[in-house]
Amino acid sequence: MWFKNLKTYRFTKPFSINTAELNDMLLRMPFHTCGAQEIQSMGFISVLDGSDQLFHANDTAIVISLQIEQRLLPSSVINAELKTVIDKIQTDTGSPVSKKQQKELKEDITYKLLPRAFTKTKQIKAVILQEEQVIIVDAASDAQAETLLACLRKCVDSLPVVPILDTSRHALLTSWIMQECPEQIKILNEMDLISSADDGAAIKVKNHDLLADDVLSHIKSGHLVDRLAINFDNLFDGVISATFDIKRLKYDSELLDENQDIPKDQVSARLDADLALFVDILKKLSASLLTFSRENA
Repeated sequence: MWFKNLKTYRFTKPFSINTAELNDMLLRMPFHTCGAQEIQSMGFISVLDGSDQLFHANDTAIVISLQIEQRLLPSSVINAELKTVIDKIQTDTGSPVSKKQQKELKEDITYKLLPRAFTKTKQIKAVILQEEQVIIVDAASDAQAETLLACLRKCVDSLPVVPILDTSRHALLTSWIMQECPEQIKILNEMDLISSADDGAAIKVKNHDLLADDVLSHIKSGHLVDRLAINFDNLFDGVISATFDIKRLKYDSELLDENQDIPKDQVSARLDADLALFVDILKKLSASLLTFSRENA
């Protein structure tokens, strides 16, 4: 339940969804394993193992999970097999193989090898906070987040969302170092700097006092903060980017232990309890990010 990455999107129009109808909507795109000739399959799965419901919700949040299965068939394997086939044909016939024939042979090889290819599976989760009008995705990249949003959009017909920021806020993160930091934020000991010029220069600072003169000199010479390690309200450590994506989350240990008294076999109860804690964090965070997003806009 505890996300490792947080990519926040805001709704551009008032959005609400009836949970009584949501399961039927998600059933428009349920997950199924890859067929013999499918390179990839994706669809929504239950958040709670063993449940027939493709989402989990409490009074303030909805959690969904998209599962993606991909067949692993590297191009190097296909090309090696293709070379073997081409070499044999040319040896047997004494004639070169045309590009059109090579393309057809490659398609045939892919068709034969695909059912035997191994598969890998990953899940992308998201939390919808209707009161705050945001959706937060546990994705390490924009592409992963957009995949989930595109699938959800197909199910609910309309999903008017945009990233929480329309432009990067390098100047804002830099001001947290050079001027004053919001009270919810504590600066840790890691950041990435980029040049304000178009020369592509970048500096990575790690395990170092970010307020030391040798670090500040880079900012004074024109570098801007691109990523910054922070603690948010004593709830978690993470690395925030100038687009307000947050990665490498590490939650407070006392927070994670808060529901340890719930027996492990009470899976649903534990999920509900963890979700309540997690949603409280997301509510605080989204409110802060929306506030920050209006600064230096």
